[in-house]
Amino acid sequence: MDDRLQDRRVRRTRRQLKEALLELLQKRSYETITVQAIIDRADVGRSTFYSHFPSKEALLLDGFGRGLACFDGKGPDTADPQRPDRSFSFSIPLLTHLASQQRFFLATFFGTSNPDVRRQVTRALAHRIRAELASSRKGVIGETKEKEARRLDARAHSIAAAFIGLAGWWLTEAPALEAGEIDRIFRDTVSS
Repeated sequence: MDDRLQDRRVRRTRRQLKEALLELLQKRSYETITVQAIIDRADVGRSTFYSHFPSKEALLLDGFGRGLACFDGKGPDTADPQRPDRSFSFSIPLLTHLASQQRFFLATFFGTSNPDVRRQVTRALAHRIRAELASSRKGVIGETKEKEARRLDARAHSIAAAFIGLAGWWLTEAPALEAGEIDRIFRDTVSS
């Protein structure tokens, strides 16, 4: 079989499974969704599901791949070139990604889905933010190392939560605003 045809089939099947999960997440909580419900909605067999994903959790988290790459600095840095402060360079690439995956983001973060997903992504984002704060020395200075580390962790988590909250507000209440405007609001908020 032609590799391109097989790749196209794989992409189509994976897309069908993701769409099925998204549709189900809009109607009920993640915990109540079974693999059977997903495959019924996607109109694929159980073996097909498991040939693509080892579990429904893997299917749920698969959509975060590109977004998580932004946390590690692997995403494109499209921050405002007029702005000399390059901190939080993940902001615009991640906002752009979230806007392109709006339904998934809103269903998994603000719906009734598994809170572990939000914790996992918040933790990854906070880790990225903590590294930036530590390297720029914008953390807490003058404390004992242990206390400074705890306060730096707390600051990174609060900034991550602010980013996620702002992104959710943007996508539900003000989607007409551009990612760059939301980025400026985010930076203004966390830099004060």
